[in-house]
This record gives sequence, structure tokens and C-alpha cells, in this order.
Amino acid sequence: MREILKKLDLQLIAQEEGGWLVLSPDFPELITEIDELEELPEVLEDSLRAVLELYMELEKPLPEKFGDYLNGAEENYIAPFKP
Repeated sequence: MREILKKLDLQLIAQEEGGWLVLSPDFPELITEIDELEELPEVLEDSLRAVLELYMELEKPLPEKFGDYLNGAEENYIAPFKP
């Protein structure tokens, strides 16, 4: 996941009521909010993990700049817990 985070383009939009809206043109499904910029790394990782799980479930290819991260590189992917 770190490889994707390194290449991920982000857009942070300051909200009138405070905090930030976080979007990624790379993954339109990635939409989250933070109150403080210090929260960004943790919230972004959680949000990206959810988006990657969705892509795997739907067998949707990643944007080209991320290569074959899910196809053939599953050892880098942190799978969701399954009892």
C-alpha cells in the first residue's frame, strides 16, 4: 500500500466549518474528511484500504500509474480480516 500512497494525487479542500475534505483524482471513490492535517496519514490509509478492497471485490483495474499492485502483487496488500 505504501507504493500507492507515494504516487497518490490528493486534493484537500478547506471547509468553511473547519477541517478538510480529502479527494483523489486517481480514485474517485476515495472521499474522506479530517479535522486536522495531522490526521491525514492514518485516515488516508484507512480510506485507501477500503477503496482497494472495493477494487478487488469488483475486479476493477487500478489506474495505470499504479501498475499491477493488485494483480500479482497481493503480498503487498493487507487483506481484510476473515474469521
